Amino acid sequence: MSTKSSISRSPVPQAGSSVMLTTVNGVPMKTQAPAVELVDLLRSAYDPCPEFKGDCRDVARWAPHEGHVPRGYFGAHGTLDEVEVILLLAEPGDPFEGDTFPLDMDATAIIGRVSTNTSRNYGGSCKCIRQPCFHANMRKILNLLVPDKHRSKQLRKVWISETYLCSALNEGGGVPAVAERACARKFLLR
Repeated sequence: MSTKSSISRSPVPQAGSSVMLTTVNGVPMKTQAPAVELVDLLRSAYDPCPEFKGDCRDVARWAPHEGHVPRGYFGAHGTLDEVEVILLLAEPGDPFEGDTFPLDMDATAIIGRVSTNTSRNYGGSCKCIRQPCFHANMRKILNLLVPDKHRSKQLRKVWISETYLCSALNEGGGVPAVAERACARKFLLR
């Protein structure tokens, strides 16, 4: 597992704005990022996270070109003050086809792209291979928790995050408690 990366830093979106314009391989891309405070918190996961050599050694996968980066979060598309519901889930499943990240993609662009891709998939637009489709049911859960017909308004009021942001070695398999605690300390308990 290689932990070297050429990811650089870029400015975060302005407070209250969820839309970011970034470039990937010179191509402009519109993404939706979470609240500025969450972007600031998540950035360190893409250095890559020091826990790849620490408590998550031999557990977490860092392979951006295969889609294995810390991911599995979306929402909070406004300010933190607007968030009314926080949902915590287990670790993300294996990446969807096409969810890859160039090694030179900056951390803020990855965060925006992860948030956009996860939002799209949890919204029910994913093509499910596994039954039942967890992502397709998420839209129903969002509608029950935040009964607003406009999804963009729902995603200002909800923050959804995996409790462990990296892929488990085996999709759906367990993650050692020491690794889960390391991720929680770094990204959930602040």
